[in-house]
Amino acid sequence: MAPIIFKVSLNTVGFEQWLNQYLLPSLKIPSALIMDNSPIHRKNVIK
Repeated sequence: MAPIIFKVSLNTVGFEQWLNQYLLPSLKIPSALIMDNSPIHRKNVIK
């Protein structure tokens, strides 16, 4: 797991950096990532 604490609003850039630098490397194969439809979750970039 890759928890994060932030003191300001999370934006798309910050989310994608955290996803790439911390969360994805910590996942084991196979894994499932379940996300909501928040605007910071750009589906075309995350795929």
